[in-house]
Amino acid sequence: VNVFANDTKLNGTALTYGTAFPAEYSAITPGATAVRVATVASGTVTEATVLTAPFTLEDNKFYTVVATGTATAPVAFLVNDDQTVADPTKNYIRVLNLVTNGTPVDLAIGGILTPLTNIPVRGVSEYVAVDPNAAAATYPLQIRNAGLTTLVTPVLNFNTLNRGRKITLVVRGSVGRTGAQAPTLSTYTVK
Repeated sequence: VNVFANDTKLNGTALTYGTAFPAEYSAITPGATAVRVATVASGTVTEATVLTAPFTLEDNKFYTVVATGTATAPVAFLVNDDQTVADPTKNYIRVLNLVTNGTPVDLAIGGILTPLTNIPVRGVSEYVAVDPNAAAATYPLQIRNAGLTTLVTPVLNFNTLNRGRKITLVVRGSVGRTGAQAPTLSTYTVK
């Protein structure tokens, strides 16, 4: 697919299933903005709009536009990517739950449940502060079914030595599926 904001294409190459784009924020004029996701035209196949979503963007704010669901039932919503950091010696983690046929989830770090619990499908949690890792250490991040120890995704061993970062963990896929559509956990840096 390709992504457009007010009919200006934002991505260079076409995006495939599970792709997060871009690696950095795109500058868009504040105000009414129509985000559109469309299939790629090729050969005799014409471009087809899969999703159109109107948003009002404020000046000097950062957002993530999330397109999720299925091709026949797409959904888009806006997530505020607050850039402020209360304690620059800490890192901050939040969870975005995009499992299409899932239930609410909890986050555990190193097997210990965090305050990030019962995050609904198509919901995003608040941030929780964590200490940066030591040079050789990783945080084993676990996404669990809410209130249970059953894992939704494989464990993600995560390491960040930088301080003052804000990171979003994205849980996506479909429970019971395999391959590219199996539940998985990825990250993107907000700040």
